Amino acid sequence: KKQQEEEEKRRFIALSDREKRALAAERRLAEHMATTGVTLTTIRRCFQCGESLLGKIPFEYLDYSFCSPRCVQSHRKANAAARP
Repeated sequence: KKQQEEEEKRRFIALSDREKRALAAERRLAEHMATTGVTLTTIRRCFQCGESLLGKIPFEYLDYSFCSPRCVQSHRKANAAARP
């Protein structure tokens, strides 16, 4: 058991700071879900309006997914207005 603990310690030390933060966030999320009994769904949603993309072929722009061309346009207009 002690040898297993040492191996786990070595693997943790070898992780980057980003990986350590991600691991901590995953543990916090798991604890929160266990205490509240809430489960999260992994449904993809439109970046602009939040509508579910299940059963739809999403419109993609950069790294974003949208439910309609109208959402793509409004996102592009909002970002164009924010740029100098």
